[in-house]
Amino acid sequence: MAAWQRTVDLYRGPFLQGHNDGWIQDRRADFRAGYLEALMNMAQYRLAEDRPEHALSLYQRALSEDNQREDLHREVMNLFSKLGRRSEAAAHYQRLCDDFGRAGIVVSDETNRLYQQIMTL
Repeated sequence: MAAWQRTVDLYRGPFLQGHNDGWIQDRRADFRAGYLEALMNMAQYRLAEDRPEHALSLYQRALSEDNQREDLHREVMNLFSKLGRRSEAAAHYQRLCDDFGRAGIVVSDETNRLYQQIMTL
């Protein structure tokens, strides 16, 4: 957990923002991937400790860095549902559909099924 926290603390946003050389873009992608991986691992750890609210905030933080990670959106929806916040899960799904629609991305069947499952609970 300490190593993940250190990774998160060190990340200050996109590496050399404003520069677009190939090697910079590669390094930027690597740093971002490490940051997201640390946040996701920390969230899973918090879930194992039965701290779902903390896990939810970590997943939301990851989404603020990469809003196109549909797996993260599903985790957020699942946690909202498990916390008894079904209306927030539905609102999250609607924002996801709107955002993806504007970007020309189709929401996956897996995410649609999760939404239907949450709404039938």
